[in-house]
Amino acid sequence: MLARALALALAATVVGCGGGRDGDLAEAGRLTASNGPTTTAPGTRFVVDARVVRPPLGEEFTLAPREVAEVDGADLDITFVGVSADSRCPAGVSCVWAGDATVELSVVVRNRATGRPPSGVTAELHTGTGLATTATVGPFAVALTRLTPAPSPDGVSPGRYRAVLRVTPA
Repeated sequence: MLARALALALAATVVGCGGGRDGDLAEAGRLTASNGPTTTAPGTRFVVDARVVRPPLGEEFTLAPREVAEVDGADLDITFVGVSADSRCPAGVSCVWAGDATVELSVVVRNRATGRPPSGVTAELHTGTGLATTATVGPFAVALTRLTPAPSPDGVSPGRYRAVLRVTPA
């Protein structure tokens, strides 16, 4: 009797864990689901429950960390990985140098038209003058137009960053 109860409990758990998944494995090695919160599966590079935006080619769009943009007309996916460094001058503080923030992006060219496998790169774009604000990926240029919010003396929580980007033909 106990064995039967345990078997039923295990079966219910397995069915419950597998049910309700409305995501699918994308060609670029990314698992996306509904527009819920974003998490990364431990030990993998899959993005689960990512919010996906679909901006048109040539127009600015905003991403939060780990959000994905599937650029319409570009066969391109961009994930805002996060901000790896932020030395920008905080608001209300007088600084000798304006500073710089480094924005990390994962960019995947899906190559659907050619039938070739997807190819991806990690791009580091900067806010600082004289540093790389644009990356060329295949036939496209990915540009960081700004990063918000401006830093405060207490710093910025990683989840509050927003990268404003634009993709154009290279």
